[in-house]
Amino acid sequence: MIRHAVYALDKILPLIKERAVPVELDGRRVAVGVKRLVVFATKGIACVTCKVPGVYFALEAHKHKKLGVLAPHLNLYTASHVLMTIDHIRALADGGGKEMDNLQTMCSPCNRKKGSIKGKER
Repeated sequence: MIRHAVYALDKILPLIKERAVPVELDGRRVAVGVKRLVVFATKGIACVTCKVPGVYFALEAHKHKKLGVLAPHLNLYTASHVLMTIDHIRALADGGGKEMDNLQTMCSPCNRKKGSIKGKER
């Protein structure tokens, strides 16, 4: 993972909309209409479990599995540099969907603790 830049929430949140066209950040085209970012923008930037908030976005890149090129994307982090994720309220393994009403913001430690226990809504 390569970190290119860090941005304040007020710089990135206004750019995030469903089906938004990619924007240019530091010379890189970045998708801002992806569901994960839309969840943060519409449902909040704090973990639903422990309430820790995301406080900055990082423009990062990883090698795309299929294309083999660096793929720039935005990640949301807490003040202690913990990655914020989206969580399926009803697990996919238990028939939950990928619709917005089944998604919520969660920090990665809380998401790992929750896991995907089949048959139990968490």
